[in-house]
Amino acid sequence: MIRSDFSQLAHLFPLDGEVHFLKFLDNSSLLAHQYNTAVSLLSLENNENNILIKGGCKDRYICKVSLSLKSQLVCTANIVSGWPDRNILKILDLKNSSERELREGYPCEFGRVNALAYSSDGSVIAVFEKSNIQFPPLPNSIKLIDTKSGGIRGEESHCPDIKCIEASPSDNIFASGDIRGFVKIWNWNTLKQLRSLRSHNSTVNTIAFSPSQKILVTGGEDGRIKIISYKNDIEEQGLLGEYSDWIGGVNTLAFSPDGKIVASGGDDGKVKLWDVKNKIQTTELSGHNESVMSVNFSPDGKLLASGSKDKTVRIWQLS
Repeated sequence: MIRSDFSQLAHLFPLDGEVHFLKFLDNSSLLAHQYNTAVSLLSLENNENNILIKGGCKDRYICKVSLSLKSQLVCTANIVSGWPDRNILKILDLKNSSERELREGYPCEFGRVNALAYSSDGSVIAVFEKSNIQFPPLPNSIKLIDTKSGGIRGEESHCPDIKCIEASPSDNIFASGDIRGFVKIWNWNTLKQLRSLRSHNSTVNTIAFSPSQKILVTGGEDGRIKIISYKNDIEEQGLLGEYSDWIGGVNTLAFSPDGKIVASGGDDGKVKLWDVKNKIQTTELSGHNESVMSVNFSPDGKLLASGSKDKTVRIWQLS
């Protein structure tokens, strides 16, 4: 039976922009990215919204965000004012509130950054760069950037646009999802492509790795959530769940800390919980009135946060 319980809403944060990324730092605070507008630290203890980075000005149109929990580093891809297809990367150290530009002295080093993700130790960040050089045409590429020196550790051309990149929390790999529906697994050290599998009929919007098994889940524009194993080879393990294709796609996925539950958010504004082992939907959380763009569990698994285009962050108490 699917449960739908409005009383589970524990906190509501009205914000100034569409929420496209959020991540718990601990059980009482989380980082939230309002697209182009700000990166904020939200406190559940006092319901405060502390803006860490203000967007909407020169070099501050924040389009992508990644967080390294281990290193407490936030990387932002910022659209350079006047060049909408040019990005710079900046790193904010949450421990001392210091900020620096990655690849100092090269403010137009990157084209449009469509996806980025930290390695598990925070030493490297993977960036998908969409080239805007047409004459002569330059290929799109994945780059591995050293977060201390700003140097490029590796670079690999990639023709189809990549929509999402996600790092494994335990293995030395990351996964990418592209507009053709392919999921590819890469090595952090060599940037060698290890595996490739077409899991969706159209764009892969989101990927999440299990913290306890060698599996990942993918969500696509086709409304489907797939389970994929990568223990020996990359193999599809079936359909976890599905959104109505006439409503829209799956935008975000997250595993619970014990790896038993996956949370999803889609264009229908619903947050859904799925039992991974039995491949069934257990809970539906309603409240957002526009697309849900990000979900994340607290480290103790008792809370679930959801961010939406409706400019709110909702914190759900889980039984």
